[in-house]
Amino acid sequence: EIAVMVLLTVILILYFLLLIALLTGWKRAMQPAPEDGSAKEPLISVVIPVRNEEMTIGNLLTTLAAQEYRNFEVIVVNDDSEDETLWTISRYELKNLQVIHSPGKGKKAAISAGVRASRGSIVVTTDADCRVPQQWLRQLRAPFRDPEVMFAFGGVRMEGSDSFFDSLQRMEFSSLIGTGASTAALGIPTMCNGANLAFRRKVFSEVKGYDDNLQVPSGDDEFLMRKVSERYMRGVRFVPSPEAVVTTSTQPDVGSFFNQRVRWASKWKYNSSRGTQLLAVSGIVFQIAFIITWFYILSPHILHVLFLMTIKIILEAAFLLQVSRFLNSSWNWLAFLSLQVFHPLYAIGVGVASFFRPFEWKHRIFKPNSRVFR
Repeated sequence: EIAVMVLLTVILILYFLLLIALLTGWKRAMQPAPEDGSAKEPLISVVIPVRNEEMTIGNLLTTLAAQEYRNFEVIVVNDDSEDETLWTISRYELKNLQVIHSPGKGKKAAISAGVRASRGSIVVTTDADCRVPQQWLRQLRAPFRDPEVMFAFGGVRMEGSDSFFDSLQRMEFSSLIGTGASTAALGIPTMCNGANLAFRRKVFSEVKGYDDNLQVPSGDDEFLMRKVSERYMRGVRFVPSPEAVVTTSTQPDVGSFFNQRVRWASKWKYNSSRGTQLLAVSGIVFQIAFIITWFYILSPHILHVLFLMTIKIILEAAFLLQVSRFLNSSWNWLAFLSLQVFHPLYAIGVGVASFFRPFEWKHRIFKPNSRVFR
């Protein structure tokens, strides 16, 4: 029993060091992009892959029309929509908007088609179910004043009701955004979100886009970021402006939430980045350790366990509070404390399910390891 406690203590200390590293990375990520005083606005191409988005695309187009940055084009790429998406788009008058049709299946094929059709030196991608702030494009353009920057990504905030379930989603999602920003600032990019990213159009061709992972349905964001970071060591940057934070919606129910997270997790097994693989494996080890630790709460080691868990809660709260404040995402202490119990079980469950469970995305079924859309 003592040996087990020693092992658990060592694992938790390693986790504490990871949290301290994330706090350090977050502080570094918040350093503003340099100002050059130039009024020049290079052409930005906004690429939006769409499939069955008749209920959401209108909100995005409305917020794009309100952009303060004026020199941009919008390329909507239709990925075989089966609803009234195209009719909905036709109702909006947006300067330099064009709709093209993807020659393939899936989000990556659609984005690739959009990049080929683009004219801007900077390509920005987002999702059709998002809303973007008025300063979005201006803030995403800022990091590219540095000629070393080839790829930049911003924050994403989940909005929903005040329900406990939505609070859990917002908090869990904030941890992903914060981790992505922190690790990028530390020079080890691990994750980002395709709802809010930008890259130089030339670098997409240099790294050959998604050529080696086109049939993996998820990962359009992280795989591209990894390929860019491998070629350009200092080429990935987080956009530290709250005015660049994109808004999306929480999932309506547990089934939809689990399906989404299984889809996200399914890409990890195809990721060749050592940093990302190490983060994934260590994450599972930490979650298992947390679960085992619970069983010692009523043991003679209770004071030792409570001490370790208190440090864990303090460090996690210190990190997540900063991220939530940046994202302007509401904080719920009950949800945060509940995640101390639920999150280890959820994380392991999603990780295991991603290897065996089919998931649905945009009315298509994808089976693990098949690399075939249905």
